Amino acid sequence: MEIDETLESFNGEEKMRKFINYIHEKIVPAHHGNHVALPWGCDFAFYNARQNFDEMEKLIEYTNKHNKVNMKLLASTPQTFVNALKKENLTYET
Repeated sequence: MEIDETLESFNGEEKMRKFINYIHEKIVPAHHGNHVALPWGCDFAFYNARQNFDEMEKLIEYTNKHNKVNMKLLASTPQTFVNALKKENLTYET
């Protein structure tokens, strides 16, 4: 089954639009540079972690394929995020 078929059952286009809007409204203003971190859940946040991970992966894949805002999403680690920030040579005020 192709990813688009599975996302249509839960309104992939609408979820992508809401997700991108959330990122631009709530996450981006607190960051500078080209990378932002968006924690997904916390300890004991989901009763079925596998299902939630699969849904997150669907949303990431759908968004990367269909978004028109030059955005690339990926599941990452804190270290990968920090390494990406270091490559940008950003400076922060204290």
